[in-house]
Amino acid sequence: MSNPTKLRTIFYNLILGFAFAQAILSAYCTAFVGFADLGFIFEYISLGISAFTWVLTSILLAYHNQPSQTHLFTMKVLHLVSFVVFTILWLVIGIVLLTQAPAECSFERYLEGVTGRGGRACGLISSTGTGSLVLAILSAISAVFVYKSQASEEGNVAGTQQKPDGE
Repeated sequence: MSNPTKLRTIFYNLILGFAFAQAILSAYCTAFVGFADLGFIFEYISLGISAFTWVLTSILLAYHNQPSQTHLFTMKVLHLVSFVVFTILWLVIGIVLLTQAPAECSFERYLEGVTGRGGRACGLISSTGTGSLVLAILSAISAVFVYKSQASEEGNVAGTQQKPDGE
């Protein structure tokens, strides 16, 4: 079995990378208003949530392996609640973005409409919707790892570490 701290580090970094990519994609998508009535609004919401995910995951990553501290960001409860909330938010964002994709990917409207609108927006909204679902899955896996981890008596997510015999 692998070290739980290493597994948390891997999944925290994956979430950080995907959230950063999601922020870039969402920012790019807001420049293209396609055929879906609410698609660009959901892209703005996705941009805000991805920035929040990126910032909070960076902070949690910085504090997740400090067993001797009792700081708020080292608490197991904060890590668990954060990733459960991320799971729910990204699942909802993924669903609403992908429900807008059929309107963006309608080839009949694309051929009849303004050149360049439908094709580009179709790929972008599908990519951000899929990225949202990937972030939901990664957040759920991280929440499971945090839930299964052994917390210290103070509630630290890094748990207890063996002290040397001399102390």
